[in-house]
This record gives sequence, C-alpha cells and structure tokens, in this order.
Amino acid sequence: MIKLWWVCYFLLTDIDSFEQDYMQAWRDRLESDGNVENIHIFVSRDHLQVPILSIQNLALSNGLDRTNFYSLRMWYSWMQLKRGFGEDL
Repeated sequence: MIKLWWVCYFLLTDIDSFEQDYMQAWRDRLESDGNVENIHIFVSRDHLQVPILSIQNLALSNGLDRTNFYSLRMWYSWMQLKRGFGEDL
C-alpha cells in the first residue's frame, strides 16, 4: 500500500526537485549531529553524492557503522526507484 502511495506521489511531482530538497534536509539533520562526509554511489550511469555522519573519535562511533550502512542502503534503494519501479519491487 505504501509503495502505491509513492508511485502516485512521484507521478504528480518533479522527482529532481524532491531529491534536492530531501538531500538538503538529510544533510542539515546530519550536520546538527556532527561532521558530515560525502560518499559517492554509482548505479549504472547514475551518480549520487550521499552525506553520512563521520565521527573521528573511535570511542564515540559505537553503532555508527550500522547507521551509515542503513543510510547507504536507503539511498541505493532510492536510486533504484528513480531508475524504474520494476527494479525495486
């Protein structure tokens, strides 16, 4: 049901402006928590620069890897969704 809602939403809105707004909101949220670094994700000919949280002190990084991999998986799924709904289903 949720995927159907997203399909309808993306058919009615500009996906590029949504991506820019969402990416900026994601970056702003991460910057409030600490240092932000960019990771580049490539899928076929598409490219996305994804902000992730970076903590230089290893003692404070407990659970950060799991969070970053979850974020990368989310953005990878976003790229698949953008390329075509058939790849994500």
